[in-house]
Amino acid sequence: MTAEAVTDESRGPGRPPCCSRELAECVIRMRLQGLTYGQILIALNAKRIPKPMGGMSWQKSDVARLLRTRHARELCDEMRSQDGR
Repeated sequence: MTAEAVTDESRGPGRPPCCSRELAECVIRMRLQGLTYGQILIALNAKRIPKPMGGMSWQKSDVARLLRTRHARELCDEMRSQDGR
Protein backbone atom coordinates (compact mmCIF):
# COMPACT_ATOMS: atom_id res chain seq x y z
CA MET A 1 0.00 0.00 0.00
CA THR A 2 1.43 3.39 -0.95
CA ALA A 3 1.39 6.39 1.37
CA GLU A 4 -1.20 8.04 -0.85
CA ALA A 5 -3.52 5.06 -0.48
CA VAL A 6 -3.63 5.24 3.31
CA THR A 7 -7.03 6.44 4.51
CA ASP A 8 -8.66 6.81 7.93
CA GLU A 9 -10.41 3.47 7.37
CA SER A 10 -7.17 1.63 6.59
CA ARG A 11 -5.31 3.03 9.58
CA GLY A 12 -7.37 1.24 12.18
CA PRO A 13 -8.63 2.72 15.42
CA GLY A 14 -5.60 4.92 16.09
CA ARG A 15 -4.87 6.43 19.45
CA PRO A 16 -7.67 7.34 21.83
CA PRO A 17 -9.12 10.86 21.78
CA CYS A 18 -7.18 13.36 23.88
CA CYS A 19 -10.25 15.40 24.78
CA SER A 20 -13.48 14.50 26.44
CA ARG A 21 -16.62 13.91 24.46
CA GLU A 22 -18.20 16.85 26.30
CA LEU A 23 -15.46 19.27 25.18
CA ALA A 24 -15.51 18.00 21.60
CA GLU A 25 -19.31 18.32 21.43
CA CYS A 26 -19.12 21.85 22.86
CA VAL A 27 -16.61 22.96 20.21
CA ILE A 28 -18.48 21.18 17.40
CA ARG A 29 -21.78 22.73 18.50
CA MET A 30 -20.24 26.21 18.38
CA ARG A 31 -18.79 25.53 14.93
CA LEU A 32 -22.11 24.19 13.61
CA GLN A 33 -23.74 27.39 14.89
CA GLY A 34 -21.41 29.29 12.56
CA LEU A 35 -18.80 30.56 15.01
CA THR A 36 -15.30 31.09 13.63
CA TYR A 37 -12.25 29.49 15.21
CA GLY A 38 -11.45 32.88 16.73
CA GLN A 39 -14.91 33.20 18.28
CA ILE A 40 -14.69 29.64 19.62
CA LEU A 41 -11.31 30.24 21.26
CA ILE A 42 -12.60 33.46 22.85
CA ALA A 43 -15.55 31.54 24.33
CA LEU A 44 -13.33 28.71 25.60
CA ASN A 45 -10.83 31.13 27.12
CA ALA A 46 -13.65 33.19 28.71
CA LYS A 47 -15.02 30.03 30.33
CA ARG A 48 -11.45 29.10 31.41
CA ILE A 49 -11.75 25.68 29.79
CA PRO A 50 -8.31 24.04 29.69
CA LYS A 51 -6.89 22.68 26.44
CA PRO A 52 -6.96 18.87 26.11
CA MET A 53 -3.18 18.51 26.37
CA GLY A 54 -2.80 21.12 29.11
CA GLY A 55 -2.63 24.86 29.22
CA MET A 56 -5.33 27.46 29.43
CA SER A 57 -4.85 29.77 26.46
CA TRP A 58 -6.61 28.45 23.35
CA GLN A 59 -5.33 29.46 19.91
CA LYS A 60 -7.01 29.11 16.50
CA SER A 61 -4.69 26.21 15.70
CA ASP A 62 -5.87 24.36 18.85
CA VAL A 63 -9.51 24.67 17.78
CA ALA A 64 -8.67 23.62 14.21
CA ARG A 65 -6.63 20.64 15.42
CA LEU A 66 -9.44 19.45 17.70
CA LEU A 67 -12.01 19.71 14.89
CA ARG A 68 -9.78 17.76 12.47
CA THR A 69 -9.52 14.69 14.70
CA ARG A 70 -11.33 11.51 13.79
CA HIS A 71 -13.09 11.67 17.16
CA ALA A 72 -14.52 15.12 16.35
CA ARG A 73 -15.49 14.19 12.78
CA GLU A 74 -17.36 11.12 14.02
CA LEU A 75 -19.11 13.13 16.74
CA CYS A 76 -20.01 15.82 14.21
CA ASP A 77 -21.55 13.23 11.88
CA GLU A 78 -23.46 11.75 14.82
CA MET A 79 -24.71 15.17 15.96
CA ARG A 80 -25.78 16.11 12.44
CA SER A 81 -27.70 12.86 12.01
CA GLN A 82 -29.48 13.42 15.34
CA ASP A 83 -30.41 16.95 14.26
CA GLY A 84 -31.53 15.74 10.83
CA ARG A 85 -28.91 17.81 8.99
